Amino acid sequence: MNITAPYKKHMVVWMDIQGFKNKVRSSQHDQKEIQSLLDTLRLAKTLAERFSRRNSVATFDVGVFSDSIMMSCINPDISALYGAIGMVSFFQAVMAGQRCFLRGAVLVGPHHSEEGIYFGPTMVDAQEIEKCADWFRVVIDPNLPNEIEPLDRKKSRQLQDNVDVPSSWGSNSDDWKQMNQKLKNEIDMFTRLDKGVLYVDYLRCAFNILTPMKWARQLSNSLRTQIPRVDDIDLLPTHKESIEEAVKDDDVRDDSKLLTRYNALAVYHNDALKKFFSVLPTESDTIETTASPDFKFMYGYLSTIFTKGGIHMSEAEKKNYWNGKIIELTQLKANLRDYEIELTSIFPQQSAKSS
Repeated sequence: MNITAPYKKHMVVWMDIQGFKNKVRSSQHDQKEIQSLLDTLRLAKTLAERFSRRNSVATFDVGVFSDSIMMSCINPDISALYGAIGMVSFFQAVMAGQRCFLRGAVLVGPHHSEEGIYFGPTMVDAQEIEKCADWFRVVIDPNLPNEIEPLDRKKSRQLQDNVDVPSSWGSNSDDWKQMNQKLKNEIDMFTRLDKGVLYVDYLRCAFNILTPMKWARQLSNSLRTQIPRVDDIDLLPTHKESIEEAVKDDDVRDDSKLLTRYNALAVYHNDALKKFFSVLPTESDTIETTASPDFKFMYGYLSTIFTKGGIHMSEAEKKNYWNGKIIELTQLKANLRDYEIELTSIFPQQSAKSS
């Protein structure tokens, strides 16, 4: 990639909060709505500051501009893409709880970042692609995986000490090739390819991170100050309710294009439930026998939190604990249909068109 100074190679993420401008325009004499908008921006700013401060998978500049959120990472490698997918998923999951849904794009190219000054062709391209997104998702340039570098041994050593890295990625600096493959596998796990469009599967990614965070806080008070409180979100029912409540607004019901976007989001929600049903553990699974990729991710993630938090268990305690978590996940799996969105009742016009 040929880049002219002062531009440097960056990965840029640009996300826009749907409907925010219209809410601002209509809030002029509505104190409750003004406060709601302010709370939304404060939440976005808090998340941005948290990510730029505590994320150590890669170094990101993160900023909030009115209804838009921007992240950038200089000289990105595969761990930067992994970190971006995790941050994007957190933003989408948390903001959805506020009935704020995001569209966005992730690209690599020339960009400049300097003490709050951000500009460059890649930022402009990301904004243009975001505007063209057909529903609420963050799309990834399909060429991006070819534009970023793999980890080297030095970066691999740095990541070994990072609480955000699952212990299953490897335990010594000679595992750098294994770590690259693990990163690639989990990027594939938390993204979707649909009709040539690659995008972040934020429900699956957020669920796989929030669930072990919640388990850790339940187990030890000492971990409560180490883990962000976003794990208080009851992700799947909250996401369902947010979509159902959003489409009740007259502004949505009267806008066929916007309604189509919400219908696509609801379809994604239901598809995510189907995916969970296929990848979560079964009733006959144990810690030794389960083939669930999502459970294995949670196991690695929480095991690392335990190590960093000084939580120690005997082998027998570990076995009982993890088998108990498998039972929890199978119980959730049995209740997934409770979180389905009834598309024909909420989107009767859209359902009629597709029939």
